[in-house]
Order: sequence, then C-alpha cells, then structure tokens
Amino acid sequence: MPVDQSRYRTDWKVIALITSGAAAYGMQALIEVATVTRFGERTTVALILSAWATTSFLGGLCLSQLKSRDQVRLVLLPIPAVACIAMASLAASKSSWFVVAVIASGVGVAPMLSVLATEVARLTSSSQLTRTYGWLQLSSWLGYGAATAVAGMLAANSLPLLLLLACALATLSVALIFACLQAVPASGDP
Repeated sequence: MPVDQSRYRTDWKVIALITSGAAAYGMQALIEVATVTRFGERTTVALILSAWATTSFLGGLCLSQLKSRDQVRLVLLPIPAVACIAMASLAASKSSWFVVAVIASGVGVAPMLSVLATEVARLTSSSQLTRTYGWLQLSSWLGYGAATAVAGMLAANSLPLLLLLACALATLSVALIFACLQAVPASGDP
C-alpha cells in the first residue's frame, strides 16, 4: 500500500512563518526582560508593560478594522524593530523616551501575530491545519523560552545588546512574513 507523500510535504512558506512565530515571541520576551531590567520597580514595570499590551491591542484593532490592510501591514509590522533600535540607543539614558519606545513597539506585535495566523491558515490544507497550528504554537513558545534564557544572561551585562537582539528577532520575523506575502498572490493561491 503506497503512502501519500503529499501529506508530509510542507511548503517553505509555512516553515518560514513558523520560524517567524518563534522570532516574534522571542522579541516579546526580550522586550519584557529589558523593561524589567531597565526599571526594576514592580509598579513602574507593570504600568509600562500594560501600556505596551494596550498599544498591541490597538495595533491589532487598526489592522482588523482598516480596509487597506496591506498598506497597514507595511507600516505596523516594522515598528517593533525600529522601536528596539531606539530602546537600545536609550538604554543607558534617564530619558522617558525609552518608555515611549517600549510602548510604541507594542503597536506592531498583535498585527504581526495576526498576520502569522492568517497566512498559515491560507497556506495550509485543511487536513494539515491543526498540525500546522500546533507547530506554530510550539515554535512560538520555544522562541519565547529560548529568548528568556538568553535575556537572563545578557540583561545584567549589556542591556543595549539585549535590545539589539530583540531588534534582530523582530526584523527576522517581519522579513519572513514579507517574503511569504511576496511569494503568495493575494488571491490566496499558494
């Protein structure tokens, strides 16, 4: 009895999006650890991370409500990478601009995760969707866990390096998403 090999074939775009999920969640972990390291005081950290989560929610809301989603993606998705560069340059300063950069970075987080889920659904056959979403979730949490471990080692020694790593992960995630969006026609035909 022959085995249906198409069942086990995975498109490079799906693998790229799963990798993008790991990078996106890793970026989030690094930003959280950097914020805790920079401020230390629990109330301040809680307020900043709450504002960060709120801007993420608002960014997701913008993406879901606007008719020109493709143009919004171009604007919202790179924001975390740019904000991480700003945070890295402001890590040693006492300026409140660091807080502004942290909060601003949240604007692109929910849209990034939304695009990941949407594109994985578009590129995956219905018979493989559950398995693919499982891999997306697994990679996301592995990315988060690995980044948290690395952040723990870097935070005490070099906060700017930690934030540049967050920028690299955000850039990787966005680059993989854009590569997949460019490779797949808007009609959804993979």
